[in-house]
Amino acid sequence: LLFLVASVAHCVSTTREDTQFEVLQVITHDTNAFTQGLTYDVGSGKLYESTGLYGESDLREIDPISGEVIKIVNMDRQYFAEGMTLFETESGEKRLIQITWNEKTGFIYSADTLERLETFSYETSNGQGWGITYNAAEKEFIVSDGSNWLHFWDRDTLTEKRRISVELALAETKSGNPKPLLTESVDRLNELEFVVEKGEAYVLANRWRDNDIYKINAQTGIIARIYDMSDLRNSLPRKGVLNGISITAEEGIYYITGKKWSTMYVIRLY
Repeated sequence: LLFLVASVAHCVSTTREDTQFEVLQVITHDTNAFTQGLTYDVGSGKLYESTGLYGESDLREIDPISGEVIKIVNMDRQYFAEGMTLFETESGEKRLIQITWNEKTGFIYSADTLERLETFSYETSNGQGWGITYNAAEKEFIVSDGSNWLHFWDRDTLTEKRRISVELALAETKSGNPKPLLTESVDRLNELEFVVEKGEAYVLANRWRDNDIYKINAQTGIIARIYDMSDLRNSLPRKGVLNGISITAEEGIYYITGKKWSTMYVIRLY
């Protein structure tokens, strides 16, 4: 593995301030993979990827060290795969859930064998599926559809419980009210990853055709921070869209990649 020197990124909330992300590892990534979702199983050490495009979509297990494809399940040509995430059932069985772009169809797989176990239908604000992540504490999935909305689905029924709009604060209140005085909706939300930091729940989100990672408060929808990843994308010979973010075994460290990138990075966000 190649270890790189730390790079400097920008962090934005209401005002812009400098912060750092550190590149810890560089892993080979399949340049044919139109990455739609990444998810890591801390218990087993397995890393999974969902890839898209009609006629090319699949679900795969990849080696988290070498990037080599270990298992792959090709999807029917009628489906354009999108986000995917890991979860456990009430009885503790590990499953993968994957959604599709325009087909309003999702799939549940065994995380061990990648065998498809279930097919289901769903609705979002615009009928599309883009990203999905899982909040184990609340037993709910968090889903994006390319709009400014995050949809919260019950794990067992796969029905929507609520939704929140993702907003960028333009002007803060002075009364201590957590809701900013003036906000701007942020759309094109794509791949998602649920994290907890210092007791607060957040969703890390990629945004379509954007070089940033957005850190979103999972309760309010307010963007707490924006990480600029332009330096990573611009260092690649093929500059596909940044998309794909997952936790690792260590808090604050993540896998990130992009559509048809030659590289997957392990980074620390500060």
